[in-house]
Formats: sequence, structure tokens, C-alpha cells
Amino acid sequence: MTGLVQLKLSRASKTKFRMTIHIFLDRDGTLIKDTGYISEPSNVLILSGVVEGLRLLKSREFHLHIVSNQSGVARGKISMDQFRVVETKVKNVFLSKGLEFDSVNYCFHLPEDNCSCRKPAAGLIKKVVAEYKIQKSECAMIGNSIVDEGAARNFGIPFWYVTEHEDAFYKIAREVVNHFDDIKVRIK
Repeated sequence: MTGLVQLKLSRASKTKFRMTIHIFLDRDGTLIKDTGYISEPSNVLILSGVVEGLRLLKSREFHLHIVSNQSGVARGKISMDQFRVVETKVKNVFLSKGLEFDSVNYCFHLPEDNCSCRKPAAGLIKKVVAEYKIQKSECAMIGNSIVDEGAARNFGIPFWYVTEHEDAFYKIAREVVNHFDDIKVRIK
């Protein structure tokens, strides 16, 4: 007996490590042009680089979740019917590009309501995480404002700030992909 032990690797132990990544996205100013309280479907304009960036994330099998404050209804700026028409337009514009979101989540409260779902609170993110049984380590957020950053920080996930500049979203999407690729390499 030489003290040498031979281990047989099972087929399962030879498989690649796989993370299921979930990206939380703000809507106005991140995915579509922020024109204020959007009441007309014709005002739904996808920002430059967004389609390409979302396709990149989807090509890596990332799950995409919209989390957005939409207090225009509570403020009386738009009706719930107008909101629904605009939201249908948003959905259809992205579907026409072959893109579908895994979930779409809105907070309609006013800031002074102090609810748990209005960003910078993390309630919308927590709701999705609980519903989909997501690991926090497999999450990140992309947004365009300090409240988006606050929601990510309050939940404890990485945040990327995006502007409405040409192709900014695509550049950020590449950074997000690289971030999770680096994590996968360190875990292997």
C-alpha cells in the first residue's frame, strides 16, 4: 500500500460552474428616453445602445427585471389608463426587437408615502428576489439616478450608472458581463 488514493470524478463534478445572473434595470432614462411623466405612447423612445446591450445580456442568459418608480399616477400627471397604454407600448417596442423582460415591477407611490417599494428602498428588488428565489450574489443593477444607486446599495448589490449618451448602455452592459465573467473565473 503506497498511501495513494485514486478518486474517480463523476460526470457531475466535471461540469462547468453556472451562475444565473439577474439584472435589475430602471426604465426611464436607462432603457427609454426620460421625457417626464410619459402619457403618450409616441413618447416612448429607446435609447441608443439599449437594444444591443440587452441583446448582449440575453445572449449570456442573464435575466432582466425592470424596477421603476412611476409616481405620475399618484401625482395626477397621468391616469392609470394612460400608464397602461404607455407600458404596453414599452413592452411591444422591446418585443419587436426580440427582447422580453423576465419581470416588470413598478412603484406608484409618492416619495412622502415612505413605502418600502419606492427606490431608493429595495422593496421592488426584494419582491423579485423572493419570487424567483434569486441569490443576491447573482444580482446587479443598472440605472441612471441616485435613487437607483440607493436601491442597489440598500439591497447590497453592484450598481452601474448609465447616461443617455450614445451607446452608453451597451458599454455598461459589457462591463456587467465582464464583472460576472471575472467572478466565475475566481470561483472555478
